[in-house]
Amino acid sequence: FTVLTGETGAGKSILLDALETLFAGPNSISGVRLIRSGSDRGQIEACFSISSSVKTWLINQELDLVESELSISRHWSYRNQKLISQSRINGILVNQKRLASLRPLILDITVQGQTQKVSMPNQQLFFLDALGQKGINDVLQVVKLSWNQSQESSKNLQNAIAEREKSK
Repeated sequence: FTVLTGETGAGKSILLDALETLFAGPNSISGVRLIRSGSDRGQIEACFSISSSVKTWLINQELDLVESELSISRHWSYRNQKLISQSRINGILVNQKRLASLRPLILDITVQGQTQKVSMPNQQLFFLDALGQKGINDVLQVVKLSWNQSQESSKNLQNAIAEREKSK
């Protein structure tokens, strides 16, 4: 748990904006604003200690573990006058969906006024799903296995019926 305090103009917002942008969060700064005038590319990078939940996530995502540190970077560049953004975790290119799934394990930024999100039904579902993630995944695997077995049994039954009809 970290709290940033300081006088107005001390740079708190700059740090929070940088982290939000690194993780391509909903309130992130546009990449266009982060590229210096006259330059054709920009980059932001941060390193984090790896907690047990982040380590599990990295293993499940089949991403490399680099000692006890996690490196996340985001690059912007112009290609054919179009701004392109790429994100990497430990040097491996990842899409924003994967990065978004890692974000809650590392970062939860709450600023004034955001506490009202708790009253939003979609946010409540998100919190409940996050709370029971392991249990939900375990049950989901059982349901998937049962569904596949049911589908295979149904196919075998249809084949047996077809064979019986042929032999009549």
